[in-house]
Amino acid sequence: MNFNRYQYKTFYAFARFIEGLTWVFVIIGIILALTGFSTGGILGNFLGRGEIPFLLRLIAALPGLGIAYLALFFITVLQHHRAGVDAANMAVQALYIARRQNPEIAEEYDKLVRRMEEDSSPFDTNNKDDLSEKIGADLEDGDVIITYKGKNIIKDGNYVKINGNNQIYNTVEIAKGAIDRGDV
Repeated sequence: MNFNRYQYKTFYAFARFIEGLTWVFVIIGIILALTGFSTGGILGNFLGRGEIPFLLRLIAALPGLGIAYLALFFITVLQHHRAGVDAANMAVQALYIARRQNPEIAEEYDKLVRRMEEDSSPFDTNNKDDLSEKIGADLEDGDVIITYKGKNIIKDGNYVKINGNNQIYNTVEIAKGAIDRGDV
């Protein structure tokens, strides 16, 4: 696997283009600010030939300074996004190295990917100890599924609770594990 910085080539090309464009706006903003400050803007022309007050010069420079500031802000936001893509690149590299050094990690990762492809939900719905397999559809919410080590495991929608505790578990086996660990 070739690791170079530009694994996400489209994003980097777009980022370079936009960053170059925003640097042009920074330069334009600075030129406008200097021009506005030196001439005093349109308002300076109405005062006649005398000296233009400093405050009036500063006010005339504000639009250019605003353009330059907004362009610099956009550059920082863009660099923040580039850092995120760089972090994703580094994560891919670290995973690749770890998988090559330890085949067990590769097997566990492949299992995880297969499981995620089978079920996109964040809950453990493909587990063999799934709630729907452990209990029948005839049970209502609040019914006791099983008593394990003196604690009642109770049905709560598609999940289970222990003795009416607010903690929700995806499967009966996970609830049993919590009882074994003494979490409840």
